Amino acid sequence: MRKRLLLIPLLLSFSPILFAGEDHFSGLNDAQKLALSEAYQAVGEHFIQTGEEDRGRSYERTADVLRNQIADLSEAAREMQKNQQQAAYTSPAAPAVTKVSDEDQKAVGYYFRKLVRALLAENKDKVLSLLDNPLAMEGYLAGVPREKIEADLDTIFSAYDLTIYDMEDLYNMEDLSFSYRDSQSEDTVIVEAKAAFSGAGTPLDKVIFWKDVQKFYFKRAPKGWIVFAIL
Repeated sequence: MRKRLLLIPLLLSFSPILFAGEDHFSGLNDAQKLALSEAYQAVGEHFIQTGEEDRGRSYERTADVLRNQIADLSEAAREMQKNQQQAAYTSPAAPAVTKVSDEDQKAVGYYFRKLVRALLAENKDKVLSLLDNPLAMEGYLAGVPREKIEADLDTIFSAYDLTIYDMEDLYNMEDLSFSYRDSQSEDTVIVEAKAAFSGAGTPLDKVIFWKDVQKFYFKRAPKGWIVFAIL
């Protein structure tokens, strides 16, 4: 197994326990904090069940930090349920059914490669410019705020020299799949990117958000395309 595989979990599941202080979550409302705390709790339980108790307890402590900042848990729960019901009508998980035009496929493919190159070049500003705020991710009902992603990118870039890797170390770049999210609209394109590796016994076995296929949801922006969800 190549040594480079060891860095992938950090790239794809920005560690949620590094910046769990109260100031970090100050921009979230109570409903968002409750949703995020439930996500952290679930991730913590997952790691505990798979034998990583210390890591799991750290996630659970982050969940506690969030819950302790909520003034009225009952009201937050009602608002969170309302938000989830509204999100069901616009969920990025809606099936893609329409073939993407050659023009849009070329454009979105360009921006996807640009995102991966920016990560490997450790260009934080470029990465952030290609991501929506907040960024929807599986398990994070409230989305991941920009401050969180920015802080975790700083940590990753200081811990690893990503500049020695290439795009093919992450994904099979010759086998990207493109589709429109909605047959009635061409404003959202889904890029399905297959992992360049998989299988039992790799470090990815215990990465909660890693899948053999990652789905990047791009939407039209004033200047090009940006990612608003990764599922």
